[in-house]
Amino acid sequence: MLFPQPMGAWAQIHGYRDEFGLLSSNLPRFNCYAINKFKMLVVCCYDKVILIGQCSDPYSIENKDNYLQRLLNKIILTLETDMPAILNIDYSSVVKLKRLLYVVTTSSPFKPNISELSQKIGVSRDTLLRYIHYLENAHLINLLKTEKTGMSYMAKPDKIFPGNPNILYAIGEEQINTGTLRETFFFNQLSSLTKLYYTPDGDFNVNNDFVVEIGGKNKTHQQIKSLRDGYLALDGMEIGYKNKIPLWLFGFLY
Repeated sequence: MLFPQPMGAWAQIHGYRDEFGLLSSNLPRFNCYAINKFKMLVVCCYDKVILIGQCSDPYSIENKDNYLQRLLNKIILTLETDMPAILNIDYSSVVKLKRLLYVVTTSSPFKPNISELSQKIGVSRDTLLRYIHYLENAHLINLLKTEKTGMSYMAKPDKIFPGNPNILYAIGEEQINTGTLRETFFFNQLSSLTKLYYTPDGDFNVNNDFVVEIGGKNKTHQQIKSLRDGYLALDGMEIGYKNKIPLWLFGFLY
């Protein structure tokens, strides 16, 4: 194992080049997984199994061939069995929760219009926000809000992401937007370690310390050029430079 300890968020942003000196020397060996097959990496092994020998989901080790089907079965079990038992909701509510999760997962990325979405799902505004709260608590989605919005579930989120990249493939099938995949991965990796807020200046405001814009290796600084603490997290890069950080490195945060 290359790293016995997970990377801290601040080390990742401000000192990652020194911390990853050992990894840089091994890039030819890891390149096919970390760069060229990033999509395969997050689908089959979530984010860690190939790179450092750990796994976030036991199903990915048991049988990789039918992993997505097993994950989908797990999601259905959560919606049809666990949530009704815990939340005391009926079958019609389960159907609407499934519909909501599908809409969120197949949009790229999902910026909710609560009025339109409530009509599409067939529920009131308050019920829709409660359903969104249910899916967040089940770790099926992640919500991105402005800092001033607060944590109340009645506050409208600015963006909604699948809980992790694998959910995109299990539910969205072939309807996968590369930008959504990248942002979902980033959100999933950082959300357990720090607070993420919506910002019009980039994709993520990380704990009010810096702003991160997600993109491919050819992404420019245009959107964050006026920011003092602005960073690019880029897919398709092996080694970062200045404020450009390879997106896959964020898989080492925990």
